[in-house]
Amino acid sequence: MTLLTPLTDKQATLASGDIVSFLFPSTEGDVTFEKKRPCLILEIDADNAEAVVAYGTASDTRANTGLEIRISRENDIAAASLSKPTRFVGTRCVRVSLSSTRFVKSAEGEVRIGQLPASLHARFEQVKNMRENPDLMIRKKRVRKPCRRYVAAPSNTSKVALETT
Repeated sequence: MTLLTPLTDKQATLASGDIVSFLFPSTEGDVTFEKKRPCLILEIDADNAEAVVAYGTASDTRANTGLEIRISRENDIAAASLSKPTRFVGTRCVRVSLSSTRFVKSAEGEVRIGQLPASLHARFEQVKNMRENPDLMIRKKRVRKPCRRYVAAPSNTSKVALETT
């Protein structure tokens, strides 16, 4: 259960593309806990005062790849007000109330850290579209060309035969 607090003016102005400080649920073994990390607002549902928040990590692994937005160029890191390269994982999201206590406020009362750089807006829209339309994620099966291999010709000839399988 997520605790709720009164919605502040600053939380009410959160928008898609904002980067926030958020206690994202994590699991290690049998233990579930919340870890403070930068997260990306993928969607705001103003009617229900909810946000879809994407997991952010500095880990550069191949886990959860595909629907991700990477902020790795120095100027983009600075523009997003991040301290290091970060990737936001579109397959690892939670929907929460905008008044959730999982939003971590700074000393100034801000939950917003920064915004997604303009250079990544096209990728942001692409990730949102793929999340909304999972059929877009299905990769076309690659048609394999017949395998060609050379086999030895009958022993009474010195030629090599070509066989297609």
